[in-house]
Formats: sequence, C-alpha cells, structure tokens
Amino acid sequence: MSESEGIGSALVGTIIFLLSVFWCLHFISIFSEIAVAMMSTEFSYAQFWLDEAVYYDTSGSEAEEVRECLVSHSDSDSDTDTSDAGSDDEDAEVSNISNSLQSEVDYYYGRNKFKWLKKGPNRVVKSDTPSECEPSTNISEEDGDFMSIWKSLIDDEILQEIHRWSNVKLAKSRAAATEGKDEFHDLDITELLSFIGVLVYSALFKCNNEAADVIFATDGTAIDIFKCIMSKDRFANLLKCVRIDDPDSKEAKRENCKLAAISKIFQMFINNCQSLYTTGKHVTVDEVSIPFNEDPPACLTHHRRKCEKLGFQIMCLCDAKTGYFYNGYIFKGADSDSEGMTEDEKMYSVPTRSVLRLSRPLNGTGRSVTCDKCFTSIELIEALNKNGLSCVGAVKKSMKEVPSIFLPSRARAKGSILYAFTDQITLVSHVPKKGKAVIVASSLHHDEDKSEIISCLESTMGGVARVDQKRDMYSCSRYTRRGSLAIFYWILDVSLINAHIAYEVYLGRKFKRDKFMKSLGWSLVLEQLQRRVFETQQALDLRMTMVRVLGADMPSALGSGETRRCYTCPPKLKRKSSYQCHECKKHICSECATRVCRDCASNVTD
Repeated sequence: MSESEGIGSALVGTIIFLLSVFWCLHFISIFSEIAVAMMSTEFSYAQFWLDEAVYYDTSGSEAEEVRECLVSHSDSDSDTDTSDAGSDDEDAEVSNISNSLQSEVDYYYGRNKFKWLKKGPNRVVKSDTPSECEPSTNISEEDGDFMSIWKSLIDDEILQEIHRWSNVKLAKSRAAATEGKDEFHDLDITELLSFIGVLVYSALFKCNNEAADVIFATDGTAIDIFKCIMSKDRFANLLKCVRIDDPDSKEAKRENCKLAAISKIFQMFINNCQSLYTTGKHVTVDEVSIPFNEDPPACLTHHRRKCEKLGFQIMCLCDAKTGYFYNGYIFKGADSDSEGMTEDEKMYSVPTRSVLRLSRPLNGTGRSVTCDKCFTSIELIEALNKNGLSCVGAVKKSMKEVPSIFLPSRARAKGSILYAFTDQITLVSHVPKKGKAVIVASSLHHDEDKSEIISCLESTMGGVARVDQKRDMYSCSRYTRRGSLAIFYWILDVSLINAHIAYEVYLGRKFKRDKFMKSLGWSLVLEQLQRRVFETQQALDLRMTMVRVLGADMPSALGSGETRRCYTCPPKLKRKSSYQCHECKKHICSECATRVCRDCASNVTD
C-alpha cells in the first residue's frame, strides 16, 4: 500500500469516528432532557415533542409513535412500582401528558406561531343579508329613460360647476384672443351637454384619440354627426377651456391639495352612484390606474399590473356580479387611506385601511368583500367581521400566519387540499399542479368544501376588472396635459358604464351597450341640433345635412315646407314664408322676425 493511500484511509476513519461521537452526544443530550422533564412537574412532555415532532412534521406519524412510547412507558412504570399511591399519581401524570399531546396535534402553527385548528369548530354563522341578494336600482318609471338615468349620476350640480368655471376661462381666453373671438363665446348647459355628446360619439365610433381635424373633416371622410353638433374650432376651444374649478385659484390649491377640485366633483359623483344603485351580496375591492405622464404631481404612482408607467391611482369598490362602480377615492398620498377614520382604525396597515374606507357604506349589511392578495390579511378579516362584513380573498405566501405546510412544495401531490380554521376564518391550500399552491382565506365559508371557496373567489374577483375592460372597449378620454381633466374623462367613462348597468337592472334583461350609448348620445345633442339648424349663417349644405340627420326630430319651425302669408305684413304685399314663430307658431317673414341670442332664446323657451 502506498503512503498516499494510507493517509486517505486514516482520514476517512477519523471522519467516521468524529461523526459517530457527534451523534452519540446528540442522542445523549436528548434523552437527558427527557429524564429531566419526567422529574419536573412544570415541564410538559407534549410541549417538548410538539417542538421536535409536530411543528416540523405535520404528517402525524411521529406523533403517533410518541403517543405509543408514552403509553408503553406508563405500563412499564406501573409494573415495577410497588407503591399503589405512586402508581396512581404517575398514571394521572402520563394521562395528562397524553391528552395535552393529543390537543397539540390538532393544530397547525403559522411561522409567527399563529394557531389554526385542523377541524372546523361548531359555530352558528349569522348574516344580515339573504343568501340570494340581487342588485337593484332606485329608478322610478318617470326616470327610466337613458338621459334621466345618466343625469342621476352626472347631475345638474356637477354640470353647473363645470359650466360656471368654463365660462370664466372662456372669458379670459376671449379677452386674450386677437382673432376668432366668436369661437370663445360663453357656453350654456345645452352646449355643454352637446360637448359631452361629442365625446360619447367619439367613444362609440372609437375615434377619441383622433385629432379634431380628422373628426370634423369636410372632405367627406368624417362622420356627419360631429360637424352638425358644433364646428371644429369651437370643439377645440372647449377642450382647452373646460374647467371644473376656478382657474385663478390654481396656485393656492396646488399648495393645499393638488386634486382638491376634482376630488369635490369625484365625491359628488360617488354619492350619486350610491343613491342610484344597491349592490348584490358580493363586492370587489381593487385598484385601477388612469394613464397620465404630463407635469406629474407627487400623487402619481407606478402601476404594477398595467403597461402604463405612470398614472393616477383610483381605489375602487364594485359590485362583483355586474361591475357597477359603487365607491372609490383618488390616492393622493400616504395619508389618503385614513381620511375619516378613527384613531384606532388608523393603527391598521395601509391595505386594511383602504378596504375599510371603501366598505364603510356597507357596514352592518352582511355583504362579502372579495380582495386581491395585496389586501387580504388576518387583520383585515377580523376588522371586517367587527363591521358586520365577511371577506374572501387570495393570500400572499409571505403572510406569516400561513403554516409552512400550506406553502407550495414539490412534495405535495397534485390536487391535494389542506384546511385550517379559527373561530371566524377558514384557510384553504389547494395544489392545482405540481409545485404550485393556491391559498385562500374566507370568513364567509366554514366547511371543508374547496370547490365552493375557490369558485366563490374566481366568480367574484373580477368586479373591478370589468370596469377597465369596458373602458378599454369604449372610452371618451382624450390626450390632455391637465390631470383634473384626465380624471374627469375617467368619471365620464364610468358614468356611462354605471348608467348602462343600472338601465339593464331596471329593465331586468340585457341591453346592448353600443345601442345604449348611441341613444344617450342622441339625447345629449338633440337640443343643440334643433337650435343650430335655425342659424342662417351656416352653409347651406351643412344645414341640409342637419335636416337629414334630424329626420323625424326636425322642429316645427321649418315646418314641412308649407308657406303662408306673413301675419304681420299688409295683405297687399302678399309676402309668404315657411318660418313660424317659436311661441305662437304663426308664419312670419324674415323682415318681421327679430333675432335673439342663444341665452335670450333659452329664456324665452323656459
């Protein structure tokens, strides 16, 4: 044997000897601890073996072996002990240890020692809401048309606010303009509604991102309805001048709150949404983003799931069944989640505060709130239970209350299911495929029924996502460098979505959304068309187009082409005219008629 082989053999033998000594010392220390524990009345066998066997191995096999060892140990002690009294005491001690071990085996423990029951406790679940609570609306028969439903959301108070400050901006622009001052004249409510109607039609025809030159082209390539409503220059000027707050107080509001003005309009819109509609049993909480990159204020956030890099963040609560937007707020900074909360509620984490603020109008109604894993926590579920609400939501794998055995593992078989319970919460871990795990927490379900819990989460999770999907299909938003206008476009889009949903619930059946938007757009622009067709300064071909577009809605002022003598001219002149007085409907010629401005005409009409 060579010298190198001898050294190698000696080294291997030394390693084996050291390992043997190590394991011997390890087992000696374990059995010494057992002996000390048996002599101490303050130490529990169950706690020791729980730490060594149950906490790290939840299979239960080692726990059974421990239990058998304890039983056999008690038998041998009773046989060798000659004292009857001592034998009885030891039997009682072993029985207590066995019972304690049995109780500890019935629990799972989270990574922060949070205790879960393996079997659901017997409890009576109370709910203030019937199991089949369907969405409903507060629409009367008199207000069941398209325009009335939409104006229940964008009411006269909101329109008056926009009308007031837009005219202030138009006046300033008119004073500064060197030419084209006529295109900066004040607007009235009729023209404001027609401006919104142009935005609705641009969404319907998917040309909201087209330039005004394209939409109002006169070479035959544009849609006729746009140029019939207003001129290209007027539309472009309204886009520049429409305001929702005092333009002179811009600097002051920038110092206090960057979105103070739009927040006022936003809250008015929220109140109208809640007055018009009653949600079903399930609601969904999530966030949406409004793309905006120009002159970014501090409240802009990066959205984690959207392709847009920067935008306003809107926290939303929607009906899970229909996608109706019911409550929300604009994220304006770290403290925006705590507005209107008590000092105790402000101690919660940010996601919990957000859900509590959104669900406040539903407190005590027994409804179920479905959350994304970014919101779901044990803290949130317990807080909602105090408010009379239940919660269903996916759980982050990093949540420390989740037991280790519930996490994804290659050792778990496909389709395997684990359950854990507390007095109010059920935790489910399902393995859809090898190496993956879906973890769901629910205070609505209390039985070992995986299919019901998972299907409930899947069917109610998309309430807020439906809003984004519908906005992607039809949107009024246009490119803007003003954040308040970007949010107003979003409000307008959501008002169309909510009005359509409310109309379907009112009818009790489905109604095509494009048909609804077309009818609503026509209601918004009809009065403006009927008024503009009388403007004689319009080109003849444009007026003929208006007549064709109006069709059956053509006002009687132009009549059916019938001419009669002017009732004010002397009969000998024999002047005939097809024009009629707006009030008395008598025929009158252009010389005897008097022109009035739009404001005066609207006053006469009223």
